[in-house]
Amino acid sequence: GQTSGADVRNALYKRFDDRVNNIVTSLQNIVDAASIEDKATNAVGEYQTDVEASHIAQSFEEILRLISEIEIAAITQDTMASMQELEKNILPLYQNIYIGTDQALKSLKLSVDSMLAELEKHYYTSQCSIPVVP
Repeated sequence: GQTSGADVRNALYKRFDDRVNNIVTSLQNIVDAASIEDKATNAVGEYQTDVEASHIAQSFEEILRLISEIEIAAITQDTMASMQELEKNILPLYQNIYIGTDQALKSLKLSVDSMLAELEKHYYTSQCSIPVVP
């Protein structure tokens, strides 16, 4: 099946929310690690701070990618909506042109038929007509 624009948008927003939640969690873990006062666990706390800082950087990179994807999705959705609007506006124009052209051609055919009939009548009734040899 085809994915709707709303489904894509919701999926992107969910990914965005997940990344923000990861950043908040990582920041909370850094705060917790910084508050450890035991010297023995201080090295572990520093390592945990480095790991969490890396998670924050990765989450921000993912957020930047998501923003780009959201922009692309918005542009694509706008383009598709514009094309649908264009098709909606062009179809009646095309139909009007087709109908107008068809009517003009029918009118031209009637005029040509009438002129040919008049010319044929004039030809057969004129004194200049060449006699048909049997």
